[in-house]
Amino acid sequence: MLYVLPDFSSQGIGGYLLEAIEKLGAHRGVKKITLESSDTAKDFFIARGYAPQSRITHLCAGQWLGVTTMTKELADITAGRAH
Repeated sequence: MLYVLPDFSSQGIGGYLLEAIEKLGAHRGVKKITLESSDTAKDFFIARGYAPQSRITHLCAGQWLGVTTMTKELADITAGRAH
């Protein structure tokens, strides 16, 4: 889960956190990230290269919440690096 407190939204914090997660994953050999995005965050992930795959709903505390499964292929950021 990736959340930023409302008082700190739209300051780039979420983008920095996501970038750090992606870099860490790539360095550990992760080739693709799959996530479930809330309707509110969907555009945030699309703007960062995530592609919608499917939409489902979850029942949470008596409310149906829509989420979109999204994926992003990670570039091999370790390619070409001297070891």
